[in-house]
Amino acid sequence: MAVPQTDEQIEILKCHAQIVMIEAVAGSGKTTTLAMLVKQALTRGMGAHQIQCLCFSEGANKRFREKLYEEGVTRPVPLNTVEAYARECLAQLGEALTLEKTRYYASDEELRPHLVAAANSVLARYEGRAGRIDNGFDFSFEKNSANAEEMFSLLYRFKASLASHRFHDEELDYDDLDQLATQFGTQIEAVEIGIAYERQRQTYPGEYKWRSAADLVPDLVELLSNHPSALEILPVKGLYLIDEWHDINAAEFRLLQLLLRGNNLVAVGDRYQIINSARGADIVYSTAGFEMAFPNAQYLPLGKSYRFGSSLSKLAQRLTARKCASHEDLYTEIKRLTYDPTLSGDCAAKVTQQVQALVKARADTRYSDIAIIVREPDQTIEIENLLLDQNIPYYCDDIESYLHRPEILMLRGLLHMAGNSFATLQGDKESIKRMVMGFSLYLPVGESSEDWERGYFAEGTWFEEAQRMIAEQPNALKDFFEAVLCKPRDTDDDMTLRWKQRFTDVVEELQKLNKGSSAAELLNFANRQLSLVDATSRAFINRSRATSAAKSIQTFIAFATRHPEMNAADFLAELHLRQQKVSKNRNAIQSRRQLTLTTIQAAKGRQWPHVLVPYLQQHEFPRLRDIAEEVRHFYVAMTRAISSLSLFEPDEEHAGQRSVLMDRVRK
Repeated sequence: MAVPQTDEQIEILKCHAQIVMIEAVAGSGKTTTLAMLVKQALTRGMGAHQIQCLCFSEGANKRFREKLYEEGVTRPVPLNTVEAYARECLAQLGEALTLEKTRYYASDEELRPHLVAAANSVLARYEGRAGRIDNGFDFSFEKNSANAEEMFSLLYRFKASLASHRFHDEELDYDDLDQLATQFGTQIEAVEIGIAYERQRQTYPGEYKWRSAADLVPDLVELLSNHPSALEILPVKGLYLIDEWHDINAAEFRLLQLLLRGNNLVAVGDRYQIINSARGADIVYSTAGFEMAFPNAQYLPLGKSYRFGSSLSKLAQRLTARKCASHEDLYTEIKRLTYDPTLSGDCAAKVTQQVQALVKARADTRYSDIAIIVREPDQTIEIENLLLDQNIPYYCDDIESYLHRPEILMLRGLLHMAGNSFATLQGDKESIKRMVMGFSLYLPVGESSEDWERGYFAEGTWFEEAQRMIAEQPNALKDFFEAVLCKPRDTDDDMTLRWKQRFTDVVEELQKLNKGSSAAELLNFANRQLSLVDATSRAFINRSRATSAAKSIQTFIAFATRHPEMNAADFLAELHLRQQKVSKNRNAIQSRRQLTLTTIQAAKGRQWPHVLVPYLQQHEFPRLRDIAEEVRHFYVAMTRAISSLSLFEPDEEHAGQRSVLMDRVRK
């Protein structure tokens, strides 16, 4: 049902300016206002196809769609993330211009071989230069995930800023390279690797061998800039409505300038919600950059929150040190709950207790009114297990259940092989797919294996065929492990050969230990012998993801330890039952009656009557060294709440372990 319009929203709806920037605070109705504008445009006769709604995350996309429904917009209005819209445009242009199809990579792990090739080509040039001065630059991206992460992060910054568009200029000289290195705070060798990577990627101007999500917008900008006539192929939109404008980067800003073509733009944002700095989000495009690009733009405020009460606005004000106002009639209860951080699972137990208390307190409170918002996915494991144990219905929103994560499925795969028991995998294609992915992260096959893959598999890539074979016959997992992942190859270096042998030895020992050992004992043995924390840091390029995966492994093993009576087969059967429950929770109709378990990044742009934020302790939240970034994350998490906000921190006895973020909001 449509909500009553506020005075500020009425002024926005009355505005006839071509370019409008709405400067908002959290909970002020940003997305609702855009939905109102969509409804108004349709009512005035604009076709749905002439409107384009855009945002920068799947969470914001979902919220926008919900608001359109609430405002009574029944016609299908185009709504995409900017990346998804760029991908659609590239596909349309590729077909119209008969461009070669481009392979799409979904992860940095898949891109790593291309980065290694680019680095090796630069290293070869350096080694061939007479009088070369070694400045200590580390070219080891194949085995060093930390190095690879840093380089990918730099590549994304090159792309987000559009600096990568200069990389195809054959006339780039040393001074240009030095200037780029200074601009991005890196070494010249890193710039040269970026150039080599982009030149390997491009076959002809506007055509690429591969791309990832980070390439979608820059590639579209380059295509439209180099071929202005291509713009005419894309449909003209009379009105662009952009939510969460504060997340925009240079490439996206330039794309919107190209797409506008003299038509209308309404952007709404809150500069204090920038939590996408890793993707190049820059406040300049909400301030001076916007003013320069659109000098005649009209600025209108949404300055009062209609989501939460003054108690929460005061909390947000203390956290961010900026003014935050709420509507006078609203009230939000703030609860600070404590747990013992030395007691495994205690925080999760207190969270589930609070969930039950909220449901029991009011007859009209449903589980779907509650969201548990965590900083990182690894923090869901203990919570998920207790929710399952207590039959509290939940679904994971825009994150994977821990049972489907590759690092956990790799551990489950070890237990399957240890007990030679594969029954619970029968027909479970999704788990098998992710299990193969998990093993391939820890035992990478690499691009150089194409020839021998064809000898082992009948058709398709090794990845596709492994999934198909194991899905048809689950015990083929053992053959896949031995004959593919751990088989020594002529191209393997000494370190890789030792690692394969170590993995093989561990599996053989697990099979010997299986008969008289619990699942927990087997997992602890594998964890020690494989040094899984170190192995995980090598397997995942992104350090934040690696840290989260390592924590997931530790928490998963701790869960197994609480069930010492279960052997490998029993534990796998228990996990299978839990997975079946989680799968049922994916049903869209069921999800309307379920609690939401999500991350801060996914929760952005959304709201719930009751929000719970757990693990407010050192090394859990904050996770990053950049406290300013963590403050913004905390601000986004707490301002999702409407009626109540529950914050969970270590008890008085362990006050020294409390998060520094809580120090900012404590009276």
